[in-house]
This record gives sequence, structure tokens and C-alpha cells, in this order.
Amino acid sequence: MDVFQSYVPQSMSALTKFHISIILSAVLFTLVAASHVANRRGIPWRSFHTLLIIITAIALVFHLADIFELMRDIYMIFERNSGSMQSNDIMMKLCRELHALSQTQCTRMMFLLTVVYLVLQSFCLPGSAFINAAIGAIIGLPLGVPYCVLVGTLGASLCYAISDIISLRCGGQSGRLVRKLRTQVEERTTADLFAYFLFLRITPFVPNWLLNMASPIAGVPLPIYAAGTFVGIIPQTYLSVRFGESALSTLSGEEVMITPWDMMWMAILGLVIISGYMLRKRYGSVDYSM
Repeated sequence: MDVFQSYVPQSMSALTKFHISIILSAVLFTLVAASHVANRRGIPWRSFHTLLIIITAIALVFHLADIFELMRDIYMIFERNSGSMQSNDIMMKLCRELHALSQTQCTRMMFLLTVVYLVLQSFCLPGSAFINAAIGAIIGLPLGVPYCVLVGTLGASLCYAISDIISLRCGGQSGRLVRKLRTQVEERTTADLFAYFLFLRITPFVPNWLLNMASPIAGVPLPIYAAGTFVGIIPQTYLSVRFGESALSTLSGEEVMITPWDMMWMAILGLVIISGYMLRKRYGSVDYSM
């Protein structure tokens, strides 16, 4: 028994080191491939050199703060709860175990989740809803919602900046949807543009990832983009953070799904935004000067 117990941690440690090696190798391969593409496109290596510095700095902070050890613990939590992330019960178990882990290392947990959140938002990767739920389980609903909204807005703004840089390097080429969005942007005043962008952010007509990447190309100013994103992601952020907090006190995932009160508040918010947009569209062009 003693031999087996001493063998298991060594195996887990070796497994973790193996996965970290794979990840670092993948990052290195990606940087080499990106530099090759950049040279062919005429994009200077300076942009990727800056990215390499940022990645190295984050890795150094992770090492100094023992974040890699925390990542190993989180990896083992996911191993114990392997299954579809679409299952509410599995999501609840993950939230409970992450909450238990945060009792001894809350600061490092929040730092890691924040970095992951920013990366997901910056490159339009899925998983933000789970990060919201995890943060809700760790710090609760009152702090979790504003924190996730702020970090989500910052990450989306980074995506805006990345898309803007790439579009400038590639000559500003755009598709039909982006050209249509640019036309809508050029026809609106600042206040009307905010209402229009907020309408697009909340409604499902345009995917959020496409809106993030197309906004700088279409000419949406960053302040309007950030303000519209900040307000527009509040409903979905509230629901996912509340799910994480509720996972600590309920037994079944079905019990923490959207309640009638949630539906009512979401409907009211949607009606207010749509009504404001329609009223501004109808009366915004009226000349009141004498």
C-alpha cells in the first residue's frame, strides 16, 4: 500500500510535466509557424517578438507564484470529473471542487482564472461561461458579476486591438457582412451608434466572436465598443455567475437553471433596449432648431 501511495503522486507529477511539455512545444511551434506566415505577408517579426515576451513574462509569474502547481491540482479535478461540459451536474461538481480548492489559495485561483479569461476573450475561444461559473462559486454573485463583466470587457477590448492590428497589416480586407456593418456605422451618430451596437451585442443576430473581430474593421470606435460590450454582456454573465454560486447549495443542475424571475428580468432589459433603439431611430433625426 505504501509503495502504491508513493507511486501515484510521482505518476501524476510526471503526467503533468508531460502535458506542460506538450503545451510549451505547441506554443513554440505556433510561434515559428506564425513568424513564417508573417514573413510571407510582410508583417514584421516585432509583433510576434512582443507576443513572445508577454508569454514568457506570464510563464515567469506563474512559476514564481506556484501557479503551475495549482494548474496540476485543477487538472486532477477535471480528471476526476471527466465528462461532457454540457452536463449541468458535472459543471456543478467542478464548481464545488474549485470552490473547495480556493479556500486555501483564493488569490492564486483568481489570478489564474483571470489570465485564462483574458486569453479566451482575446482570441474568441469558447469557455467564458464556465470561467464565470467558477468565479461565481469562488467569490459569489455580488462580487462575481461586476468582476466578470470588467474582465470580459477588457478581454473583448484586447480582441478588438488584435483584430485592428491584423486588419491594418492585411490591408483592411473585409467581407460582405463587415461592409454592411461599416455602412450602418457611418450612417449613425455617436449616441445612435451606441444603441445600435448594444442591440447587436444582446440579440443573437450576430455572433459575439464575429462582432468582436469585425467592429474595428467596420469603424466602431473603441469607447463605444467597450461601453456596449460592458452593458451587453451583463445578462449572460449574471446567469452563468449565479449558476456557479448556486452550485454550492443545490444538489441537481436542473434546480439552478433559468428561473421565471431571470426570464422576466431578461425580457424587461431586452424590451427597454429595443424600445430605446427604435425611439431613437424614429425621432433621432428630427430637427428641433427654430
